[in-house]
Amino acid sequence: MGSLTDSNKIPIKNLYYMLCYAWGHLAEKEFANIAREDEKDIKHLLTRILLVKLRSLIKRGYFKEYIGFQEETSTLRGRILFQESINIFSFKRGKMHCEYEEMSHNILHNQIIKSTLYYILQSPKLAKELKDEVIQVYVHFSEISLVKLHPNLFKKVKLHRSNQHYRFVLDICRFLNESLLSQ
Repeated sequence: MGSLTDSNKIPIKNLYYMLCYAWGHLAEKEFANIAREDEKDIKHLLTRILLVKLRSLIKRGYFKEYIGFQEETSTLRGRILFQESINIFSFKRGKMHCEYEEMSHNILHNQIIKSTLYYILQSPKLAKELKDEVIQVYVHFSEISLVKLHPNLFKKVKLHRSNQHYRFVLDICRFLNESLLSQ
């Protein structure tokens, strides 16, 4: 049985390969080649790979979903909520309560990614050059809200054929959140 110091000599790329195998993303193992040989730790390697995947996601376009809204408005749209409008006399002010849906990028998938990038930027041990790269990608998420990351939040994400390309990115975000950013 090796000592603890021997276990620290495991190449970072080997840890990445094991994560790809465990997550069922064997095709993604090739991304370890983009990392430098002198990567400090798994957090730096995963951050670098996350940035590559996010750049391709930005080029491809964010996934959008319908988000429901309810508001009192003077412009009718969607479904009119008569009971709410009558209860607070909205019609006397020339308004009505309406319920409608809009396509939006501000969905849980993208919120998790932005929040992960935010927490990566807060890390004091992150190399300056890598931090600059994270900032360049983070800017593209300006219209997306931050959320407080916790393990149950990742369970709420619904993945299907249309947004399957998010699976690997979200797996990296979950790993960074649960293992490395909480330290």
